[in-house]
Order: sequence, then C-alpha cells, then structure tokens
Amino acid sequence: MENALIEQARVLAQKGENAKAFNCIARLPKNFKWKIKDLLLKARLIMLADRDVEWSLSDVEEILGTALKIDPDNLETLVELGFFHSRVMDDEKRGLAFFESVLNKSQQPILEAVEGIKEIRCNGKNEEENPLALKNIETGFKALKKWSQRRIVKVKKLEKPK
Repeated sequence: MENALIEQARVLAQKGENAKAFNCIARLPKNFKWKIKDLLLKARLIMLADRDVEWSLSDVEEILGTALKIDPDNLETLVELGFFHSRVMDDEKRGLAFFESVLNKSQQPILEAVEGIKEIRCNGKNEEENPLALKNIETGFKALKKWSQRRIVKVKKLEKPK
C-alpha cells in the first residue's frame, strides 16, 4: 500500500497534478521508510503546494537535511538544496555553495572515467604510441571543460546583478 501511494504520487507529480500527489504523500504513515528520491519528491511538493498545507518551508529544509544525512554526496539533493536556498529562501550565497558543491563532486567521476579510457585505450603502451587514446582523452577533457563552463554560467545567472 505504501509503495503504491508513493508511486502514485510520483506519477501524479510528473503529470503536474501536484495537489493530488501531495495528498498521496500526506496519506503515508508516520513510520514510512523514506528513500532519498521520495524525500526529494515530498520537499518539492511542499514547496509547490498552497500555503494552507500542514507542512512549512522549515519542514522542507528539514526533509532536505534528512536526505543529505542519508547521502551527503547525492547530487540531486545538493541541487535541490541549492534551488531551495537561492530561489525559495532568497539566500543566494547559501544556494550558490550547494551548486558549487555539485560541480566539485561531479567532476571527479568524469576525470576518473577519462583516466579509465586512457588505461583501456593505451593497453600498456605509453600515450604517444596510441593516438586513439590521446584523442579520447582530449575529447573527454574538452567535454568536461565545456560542461563545467555551461554549469557555471547557469549558476551565475542565478546571481542578482550588482
């Protein structure tokens, strides 16, 4: 029953039927075992709800904090916290810190993937002996740089003009 309710809430939210999705969330028992994706859904629905609901924005912060405690490296949670603080709470400095954390945490796996490509493509040879490896490495780094620059521009657009 509980899993059906959370799944129904997810489907309704995807259709933009937030009030109905919120009602599904509200019917979950107090001892419901929340997963990060469910906590994020609940937080989003509270933020989008009319203000006559039983939960407040301080509850949203607590819910997102719970998700962060479950997994401090969860990028979705960090992004949600960034938007919550920058757009909802009008605290751009705090929001920006969360967005920057996402950028920092997301670059490391990409760099490791590029290193893995290098190892596989070189097959024990040094890089100069394998032009395909060099091309893939160069492409990977260019993609990372371009991606990072786009993300930084998007974050900077959130900043108010001085």
